[in-house]
Amino acid sequence: MNHLKKVNDKLGHAIGDEYIKRLAEFIKDSFENEKCFRMGGDEFLILSKKKSSNPEFRNSLAGLNRNIEAYNRARALEIPLSVAIGYADYNSEKERLEDVIRKADEYMYEQKKKMRMEVGNR
Repeated sequence: MNHLKKVNDKLGHAIGDEYIKRLAEFIKDSFENEKCFRMGGDEFLILSKKKSSNPEFRNSLAGLNRNIEAYNRARALEIPLSVAIGYADYNSEKERLEDVIRKADEYMYEQKKKMRMEVGNR
């Protein structure tokens, strides 16, 4: 999740907690048959049986984004709920899970950087 510290500092911890709860619900709803975890703070992990190129996985991502957009449209909060998503495919015969999680994390930070640049160009 993006901007949790900013949300907590500016809008209060109750709103930050609400964002965390809503995002957890949206993830659970969007990735119904997958394992979903809160890693701590503002980070979540989804272990999916589907490859990132799988249309069902892509549909789940799109559903998550639709849920977040609908949530933001229904509320006129100063700081909208937003996420940067990173993912990586895992081959248990060739890789360690920790390395794949690190790859997904790196991709997520690339997405955060792109999002910041897009906001700066508006």
